[in-house]
Amino acid sequence: MEPIIHYARPRREGNVVVIEIVAKELRGHDITSQLRKQLVDIVTQESPWSIVLDIHQVRFLGSLGVLALLTVRREAPDARIMIVNASEQVVKLLTTCRLIESSGIDFAPFELGDDVATAVAALN
Repeated sequence: MEPIIHYARPRREGNVVVIEIVAKELRGHDITSQLRKQLVDIVTQESPWSIVLDIHQVRFLGSLGVLALLTVRREAPDARIMIVNASEQVVKLLTTCRLIESSGIDFAPFELGDDVATAVAALN
């Protein structure tokens, strides 16, 4: 049995759950399935109304990585979820897939923020 690697590190800041994603690439079944399970566990345990996903380490986001992020939306359908510290490449992908708010999109599953501190202040 392979060891479990924790790809999601949660912490609470006021009323906001901040989840740091600690992987350079979110692709492939092994990493993304572990990440999805960890995200489900975090959201189930915390029952947050506001979530910040800090993806500063993520440089590549594949389709299975997108699915992992969407797991958070599915598990917390009423929560405000903000993605922060995204690389330019990841922002382009999320915008193209209409997963973050931008001009012309009425609703997207995620909001985009600059950094954790600003996002936490906006969501608290």
